[in-house]
Amino acid sequence: ESTAYGADGASQEQLPAYEEVHAHWFHKKTIAGKLQWTPFSLVDSMRLEDVHQMLLRGEAVPGFVATMGGRYDVSVEERTCSAVYWQETVAEVCRCTWFYRAEGETIFVPYDEAFSARLEAEYHAGATTGTWNRRLEFPSGDSVVMHNRDVIVHFAAAADAQLADEWGAVDRDLGVMRPRVVKRGVADVDEIVIDDGEAARIDHLVFVVHGIGSVCDLRFRDVIECTDGMRLHARSLVETHFCEAAAAGACGRVEYLPVQWHTSLHVGPAGVDRLLKAITLPSISKLRHYTNDTILDALFYTSPKYGQTIAEAVTHKLNRIFALFLARNPSFDRTRVSVAGHSLGSLIVFDILAHQGETPEEVGEGEVDSLAAVLQGMGLEEYGAIFEREQMDLNTLIMCDASDLKDLGVPMGPRKKLLIYIQEHAERKRKPAKKPLQQQQQQEKPDAGQQEKLEFGGSSLSTASAAYTMGQVAVAYPKLDFNLCAFFALGSPIAVFLTVRGVNEVCEDYRLPTCPGFFNIFHPFDPVAYRIEPMINKSFDLKPVLIPHHKGRKRMHLEIKENMARIGSDIKQQLMETFRSTWHTVAEFTRSHTLGQEQMDAVQKAVMDSAIEDMSKEQGVIELGKQTLWESFPYVLTLVL
Repeated sequence: ESTAYGADGASQEQLPAYEEVHAHWFHKKTIAGKLQWTPFSLVDSMRLEDVHQMLLRGEAVPGFVATMGGRYDVSVEERTCSAVYWQETVAEVCRCTWFYRAEGETIFVPYDEAFSARLEAEYHAGATTGTWNRRLEFPSGDSVVMHNRDVIVHFAAAADAQLADEWGAVDRDLGVMRPRVVKRGVADVDEIVIDDGEAARIDHLVFVVHGIGSVCDLRFRDVIECTDGMRLHARSLVETHFCEAAAAGACGRVEYLPVQWHTSLHVGPAGVDRLLKAITLPSISKLRHYTNDTILDALFYTSPKYGQTIAEAVTHKLNRIFALFLARNPSFDRTRVSVAGHSLGSLIVFDILAHQGETPEEVGEGEVDSLAAVLQGMGLEEYGAIFEREQMDLNTLIMCDASDLKDLGVPMGPRKKLLIYIQEHAERKRKPAKKPLQQQQQQEKPDAGQQEKLEFGGSSLSTASAAYTMGQVAVAYPKLDFNLCAFFALGSPIAVFLTVRGVNEVCEDYRLPTCPGFFNIFHPFDPVAYRIEPMINKSFDLKPVLIPHHKGRKRMHLEIKENMARIGSDIKQQLMETFRSTWHTVAEFTRSHTLGQEQMDAVQKAVMDSAIEDMSKEQGVIELGKQTLWESFPYVLTLVL
């Protein structure tokens, strides 16, 4: 405790000792389409605070601090937060000590550091002198009134402060908003939940490849936000189902990293958005934009040029992210890697994995591995700076056309040489390897009476015929720098695309060359998901294995179906009871009056027809509600490794 003295030097009341406010670090993050201040975990905030204190002491500090499981780097000096493995807008970071909540809001928002410093200085003066009812004015016209240690209010404008009495109350009849509630320190804000932090050890790495479009669910979240949800879900499963193992250090965590290929197709040197914009009609613009951004992705993947673009973009990003991950986690077991592909993304991953076993003869030997070597071979070394400035490699070069090279500033002569190289490269990729004469004759003359079909298995996948049938003939699928232990296809159209390509049977001994595990996971109401088991064994007639709910209850769609059936039954029962009551009343009425038999029958028939019509309308509403629920039901995934 400390003693406060008045102007005459007399001792006043014994005051609690002033305690410095505890700071916690926050960053801005988009949640449900809104920018919100989100707290770092307790561990991350402590690390950031340590670096901040080192800066105050003038000590040397690292350029970045790894946070959020190593997925983001924070510059304490610049107050920025940058994503490591994917492209994302640099986020603002703040060291937060004071918070406020506006009227009608439920979320407390931190003040900026300069504003908080002014508040803390005023609070310190009040706490050490024991004099409260302090008013702090700001140049913006805002004012903060500190009535005591616990009651602090913020008026958004000077006019509001003039209307407030000494307790901060504002006459609402004058149409003035009530002041903001102010809190000192994150510990006093119950609405802000701060977790302890993620496990340091990573047991498994899962890449998540999205499907068509830039958004992945009905809440319009992109693959980054959806992957965050999968990561949080996996973490909650560890805490609820494997808490003892986690406490004993027997298990770490599963890391999920998104792979974005949509941007590589739609923007940049090989982007299609500028081409689509020129040919898109101006009518029903929102619907046409949705079509261009989503449905057309499937068509682009089936084309030779853009199929090559997508395959190379996905492979390049997988290799790049994996290399970064290993550099930041050198002790990670590189054999514990899986990939999850959703919708069209699962087909892209399947085609890439199916071609990992090809020999160099099948994809064309003699390929040059670097852009610098290509330029040197054509005597165009002086233009290397142009491509380096645009962060282009060989894979990006072969995606370019004449207009792209012209936009880069490459002169006519060198541009023609590069276009010839790009064309020859595409021709080499399209040309299949030569087949033995005996194999050609067998393919040209199938056995009489035998149904024409193409079979392929683990032993024949490395042949040119099987390899090119598995994917697209004109696409040369690049190599991954690592092997996988499992491939999870989520809501996958793989089976229907294989059927369209003429593959109607898959041998039972078939294996992806570098990935022994394959799981086809789908929701029964997903319109683009297909089963693949009948292609492996045509006599296969078993129901899919139901993934149990992690909370032990029934799946959501089954619960909704049962609830709707029960509601419909209850409504029908109530209608029947109403019908019976009405019928009884009409019968009593007709018996008590001297109506003829024909008149009585007419009245009863009219009542019956009205009741039946009401029942039909009610049943129609029930069925419409069911249909709406089924059509709007989001794709739900629980992935447990």
